[in-house]
Amino acid sequence: MKKVIVNILSTTCLVQILLISFSIIGRNIPIKNLSEVHITADVFFIIFVICIVINSGLILTGKFESKHVILEYLLDIIFISIVLFISGILIDMFYPGDQWILLIIGIIVYIIGLLTGMARINKDAKEMNELIRKRKKEKLNMR
Repeated sequence: MKKVIVNILSTTCLVQILLISFSIIGRNIPIKNLSEVHITADVFFIIFVICIVINSGLILTGKFESKHVILEYLLDIIFISIVLFISGILIDMFYPGDQWILLIIGIIVYIIGLLTGMARINKDAKEMNELIRKRKKEKLNMR
């Protein structure tokens, strides 16, 4: 449960950093609430709720296993895109025809999440390998 909460909060932070960066880089970003000079607290809350929905859905899509890993990633990206488009329509978040920015932000956050997950797995594997080496060395010394 702790990992899920950390993932939701880190995803929310990352999305907000990206949105603020996009709003600083170009004032005419096609997301309605970002095209204003300031981003209100309700935008942050909406992002938080969307991140909860996306992370919960990714837990469910994670139960789908395929021989081809690319299909699993594609399913995740499709799910994220659907959630972003539906939530964008429901809360009137973007101007008509400019939904592509949501897709770009969703894919960027997903890729960053994948990379951090892979880095975490790599670190864990190195730690386990080191423990195995130490254990083998201790067994050899005990003989």
